[in-house]
Amino acid sequence: VLSDCMMMGAIKDHYGTVNGMVRALQAGVDLIFASHSIDLNVQAAEQMLKAVQEGSISEEELRASTQKILAYKKKITPTKDDEFSCVGSKEHREQITRMYEQSLAAVQLPLGKLPPLGDCPLFISCPPFITTLVSNPIIGQISFAETLKAHFGGDARTMSIDPAAEEVSAIAKSIPGHTAVVVGTYNGHIKKGQLEVVKAAARSNMPVIAVSLRNPYDLKDLPDHVSGIAAYAYSYPVLDALQKALAGETPLTGHLPVKL
Repeated sequence: VLSDCMMMGAIKDHYGTVNGMVRALQAGVDLIFASHSIDLNVQAAEQMLKAVQEGSISEEELRASTQKILAYKKKITPTKDDEFSCVGSKEHREQITRMYEQSLAAVQLPLGKLPPLGDCPLFISCPPFITTLVSNPIIGQISFAETLKAHFGGDARTMSIDPAAEEVSAIAKSIPGHTAVVVGTYNGHIKKGQLEVVKAAARSNMPVIAVSLRNPYDLKDLPDHVSGIAAYAYSYPVLDALQKALAGETPLTGHLPVKL
């Protein structure tokens, strides 16, 4: 059992990083991380030793945990040059593709299924951006809207990361004449102008699909007749999976990890 970084606010603010690390060890976590501070790790180790000496951490369980870690290290140490030659194989790539397809989750389907896109859908999205200090670098010039337009036809429109009212109004005026609207949001629960674009599309009274490309919280308060898909990432494998889902080729079988 591995922890996330115990310096995160939820731990630091409510329990204290060092206390949280000690309590995690008491709870049975095997590897506990304070990823950005040597001093906090030293303090935690000192407190853990004190807890072992006082009996609030079982020395027997600590030894069992250590042996478990060493056993896994030994197990994954390659013994032959070709030990990992299968990595990236056709079988692996096919499995990864299935995992992406199976992860897409329907949040709201007013029709019981996704609406058809028709022959002239409008795809709208912002460009990806670095959302936190630990985010992956932006990958090239990936565009949700342009990628789906290239596959389905229709039109594509790039919106700002947080569209202001004037931009939302301009986007709304471009909607008539299309057969459906698909909006890709990226942290729209924080950059709320994106959600205003979804609402503007909903007022057009045509089929609208909102796709959250990061946190599913973007889909929390969708208008009743808007369909929602949680996709979790802004990446080419996700867009490939979305193309199949929007075309009705694969079902939306994923499950949300949170309650909206």
